[in-house]
Amino acid sequence: MRISVTLLAMGLALTVSSEAFAGGFKGRFAKQNSSGGLTAGKASGFNGSNGSFGRGKGFYSDGQGNAVRGKGTAFNTTNGSGGRGSMYQHHADGSSSYQSQAQYQGNNGSSYNSAGGWNKGADGTYSGSKNTTATNQNGGSYTGSSSYSNGSFNHSGSCTNASGETVACR
Repeated sequence: MRISVTLLAMGLALTVSSEAFAGGFKGRFAKQNSSGGLTAGKASGFNGSNGSFGRGKGFYSDGQGNAVRGKGTAFNTTNGSGGRGSMYQHHADGSSSYQSQAQYQGNNGSSYNSAGGWNKGADGTYSGSKNTTATNQNGGSYTGSSSYSNGSFNHSGSCTNASGETVACR
C-alpha cells in the first residue's frame, strides 16, 4: 500500500510518498530544484503495541551558497512522550545558525525541556545559549541557563525540592 505523509519540522514542510510496511513506513526523495540547488528529505515511523515514533529530515539549497536543514523526532510510549527538533542554516556570506529544542513528559510526573542555539556571523564571531528545565517524579527540579559570546562563557543553575525550597544541586 502506498501512503503519503506530510512532515513539518522546524518550519520545513515535506511530502513523502513511501511504501508502508507492517506497523510503519519509510521513504526518501532528492531532486534538483528550480533555484539550482537540491531539495531532499526522508521520513520514517512506526506504531506498535508499546508505542509509536516518527522522524524526518529535510534539506534545501538554492545553488547560491544558502542552505537549510531541519529534522525532528517524536515518540509516545507507555512510559511517556517527547520529541526533538532542530534547524541549521548556512548563508552565502559565511554566516550560519543552529536552533534545537527537546522535550519529554513522563507518565510518572517527570519532565525535561531544553532549547538553545548558536549563531556565527560572517565575520567569524560566535554566540550561543541553552536553557534547560527538568523535574523528577518526586517534584524536585533543576533550571539552568548557559550562554557564550565573544569568548565569554556564563552558566547559572538552581534546584528546588518538591516543596519549592532552594536546595543544592547534585
